[in-house]
Amino acid sequence: MELGASGTGRFTAGFSPRAHGRRLGLGGRLLSVIRYEMYWDTRKFWLYGSIILLLVLLLVFGLALPSFLPRSTNGSPLGSPGAPAINFAWLRSAWWEVGTFLLVSLPPGFVAFLVGEGSTSGTVARERDKGTLAALLAQPLRRSEIYLGKYLAKLLVFLSISVVIVLGMILISTIMLGPQLYLIWAPVVILDLAMIFAFYAAYAQFLSCFFRRSRSVFGVIVLTWFLLFVLMEYAASQRVNLLPYAYFIPINSATLALAGTRAYFADPNGIVQVSPVPGMSSTPASSFFSFNFLSFGMDSTFNFAVMATLGLVLGTILFLMLGSWAFRRIEIRG
Repeated sequence: MELGASGTGRFTAGFSPRAHGRRLGLGGRLLSVIRYEMYWDTRKFWLYGSIILLLVLLLVFGLALPSFLPRSTNGSPLGSPGAPAINFAWLRSAWWEVGTFLLVSLPPGFVAFLVGEGSTSGTVARERDKGTLAALLAQPLRRSEIYLGKYLAKLLVFLSISVVIVLGMILISTIMLGPQLYLIWAPVVILDLAMIFAFYAAYAQFLSCFFRRSRSVFGVIVLTWFLLFVLMEYAASQRVNLLPYAYFIPINSATLALAGTRAYFADPNGIVQVSPVPGMSSTPASSFFSFNFLSFGMDSTFNFAVMATLGLVLGTILFLMLGSWAFRRIEIRG
């Protein structure tokens, strides 16, 4: 362990000794920051809290809910979503992906929001609050490298979590319900999940540059999420077609990405109502309203999946760029 600016060794634990010179290339410097971030992540509650939360949800959606699925096929062939009525045979044979989407998306984006926000809301804010940021910035590393390295450390964790969720759901669904369909799409679902987590992490890390408390970051994210939801629902009530704009509104795109992939799985050539709730894309308008309050408009399932994912990627890149810019302008006083 190298000693930090204070001489205690507290601040630079996890750094390679060569990280304190310019002998390392860009990859080596990023790796040093990743090791540093992971070193301290193992001592934070968010990692273990997220694992426990996801394990509980995996048991609920993987073991509990499937036991209530009827074995009736409603007369529809296996492998078809069954348009007029729920095809339980299809639902049982595709539960690994249905359960995965429900796990992360009920309510829309909530679990991904908790894990992503919890991982990075204190990435910068907590270091400023505890006074460790000055020692970290004293290392001969560019600020952009420190910021990106911190984010990449979280990205590796999200990818691991996504792999465990999908493989765990496949294993449980196969044992509980029999052979599963669409397994060839498992890597796509894993990537989709990791991207959802990564988006909220990028947004939270960006906000973390402006606050000293992670609770403040959490509050801002909840507020913006709520305001966007209210505005989108108001627009829907006025029968405003929000497409394609809804795909590119930050935060909203994260809730749509999983739903888009789910809709494409169910009907690759269909036209559906674009909704942030998986499985609601085929829900008709309520008899009490002249509009579907869960829908942003009509689109093909292919466009739904592609555009929502594109909006998610662009939103993540946007917040990473803004966060890097804000991090480079942080002034350390005293």
